[in-house]
Amino acid sequence: ALMDWHPAMAAIPQLPPPPRREATYYLDVKRQSVEAAANEVRLAGDWVQYGVYDGYTAGHLLRYLPPDAELVLLDSFQGLPTDWLPGFPAGTFALDVPPTFADDRARVIPGLFADTAADAMRGRDLALVHVDCDLYRSTLDALHSCGDLRVGTVLLFDEYVHEIDGVRSDDEHRALTEWAEQTGHAYTYLWRTTWTQVCVSITRSPAHA
Repeated sequence: ALMDWHPAMAAIPQLPPPPRREATYYLDVKRQSVEAAANEVRLAGDWVQYGVYDGYTAGHLLRYLPPDAELVLLDSFQGLPTDWLPGFPAGTFALDVPPTFADDRARVIPGLFADTAADAMRGRDLALVHVDCDLYRSTLDALHSCGDLRVGTVLLFDEYVHEIDGVRSDDEHRALTEWAEQTGHAYTYLWRTTWTQVCVSITRSPAHA
């Protein structure tokens, strides 16, 4: 499969290819990953997305969000803070105006994760965490801002590992493994898509043993 160069990916159960509905296969698997992750949620609580861009994925998350939950949307909207893979230099994904949502369960919080996320997450019980940060440092900042996640919390990563023009990145994978080691959380892999999305579930929490 596409990302089997990475040993972690090669061992994760894979979803079947999604039906073609969107303009690109990339958007098809993003949509599929959101639907599948939402179906894994068993806990009550809010959902959060780190890395919002134009709100495409947030729109799909809102379709599955429980009526009494909030979707917290965190992004600087200034684009990538540093270069990533070929074709994705610093500033990619910048927007002049953040997206807006008619659904009042969506709460958009502009700013760097390191500046905004901890306050935004304080006191919340999270049921689903969508991580679309691309970069190692951004992903690590996002995960640390969540505090102690409960056993059963679902985490969906959008570019768990990636490869473009022969250049490989496992930034989100490295951030997850380092965060787990630093905090005492443990997790299990649920599935991956045929592209770069990976879903995990928290199996041990330092505060919810």
